Amino acid sequence: MEELLPEFRAAVEGQIPEEGWLLLDLRALRPLISGKAPEEMKQLVFGYGLWVIVPEALPLTPLN
Repeated sequence: MEELLPEFRAAVEGQIPEEGWLLLDLRALRPLISGKAPEEMKQLVFGYGLWVIVPEALPLTPLN
């Protein structure tokens, strides 16, 4: 998490499990994102309502 903005890191600290899925409500991050945040981060936080973070995803059938 070192590469994340300090605002984002503070908002999710302790919420990212070592394994398992994470459902993150981005509405709580919106007031924390400052004007100096990279445009890509602003688009992610303001463009979506939530993130579903899947630690490992595999297809049910092999993709050829």
